[in-house]
Amino acid sequence: MAQLSDFVKCGEEYRKVVNGLFFNAFVVENIDCALGIWTNSTSRVWLRRNRLCLSPLTATVVDYSGFISGGSLDSVGAGILERKREIKDLYLRKEGLDGEFKTAEDGIYRIAAETELAKNNIERMKESYSELCVELAGMSKEYEACQEEQQAFRAETFGDSVRYRADEI
Repeated sequence: MAQLSDFVKCGEEYRKVVNGLFFNAFVVENIDCALGIWTNSTSRVWLRRNRLCLSPLTATVVDYSGFISGGSLDSVGAGILERKREIKDLYLRKEGLDGEFKTAEDGIYRIAAETELAKNNIERMKESYSELCVELAGMSKEYEACQEEQQAFRAETFGDSVRYRADEI
């Protein structure tokens, strides 16, 4: 890429005028280079800020907004056909990405439903655990009461000596 004013031959006394006229115009090898520079987001910001035009050697101009003008009829027709193909390719790519997006979105909804189900199951398990803890505490008290009752029965029936032997067993 070179500045257009570098290609203009003139007397030294006119050099400032030429540079002033063409300060924002550059020459590139072909239309693909010009469009490549324009589609690059960093270059596009630079182009908009400086209001530059890109003029490839094919006499086609791509201005700062991406508008293409000039050039031979052959290159324009080929450019339009190429753009049409690119648009078709982009639509096909978009359809593929839409499908991937839909699949991912469905997966997210499925995972969200499974997560909600798991949360509900955890809550039910916590409640069941609490109920079992209460039931176990009650059974432990009943067991202790039964042991005390058994010891009392043995003491009444067999006396204190049997009680100690029964506890040792």
